[in-house]
Amino acid sequence: MARLCATLLMCLLSSLNSVHAAPGPHPHWSVGFHELSFLDPLDLQPVADPRVHALLLMAPLSLKFGRHTLADVHVPVLLYSGDGDKLVAFDKNAAALARKLPIAPDFKLLAGAGHFVFMAPCNEEQIIAMPALCTDADGVDREDIHRNMISEAGHFFSHALGKPTRAGMQTADQ
Repeated sequence: MARLCATLLMCLLSSLNSVHAAPGPHPHWSVGFHELSFLDPLDLQPVADPRVHALLLMAPLSLKFGRHTLADVHVPVLLYSGDGDKLVAFDKNAAALARKLPIAPDFKLLAGAGHFVFMAPCNEEQIIAMPALCTDADGVDREDIHRNMISEAGHFFSHALGKPTRAGMQTADQ
């Protein structure tokens, strides 16, 4: 379980930085699908990825990352967290990340929202099958939160990245 948590934590790091591994995969974390290997997190080193020009993060698990790890993150960040998150405490994760980033993010703290509010709204069948993932606190409107996030994300990326162009893009028939 500890290795799984460490691997999931590396997913956050990869969203902030590219991660380059030391030579050779960890011998206990190899699977056959396309030679995909899970590496020991101690073998991973963060490296800024020049292709990433803006980040949108939702309820990030970030307590492992110090200022030195985040020092090369010099892109705009839109950061969401819920103050009702019982899985990833916002004060020790999203709020701490906001304080550690070299450029202050646009930090949106959603009143009453839990960790899973960022998942798509559930249908009736999903609510019955997965109530912990689909049920929000009283007064929290997941559909409204998603409508607002879509709008805010559009404005954020338009501002951070500029107006999109078709330069260098190909259509499916080309």
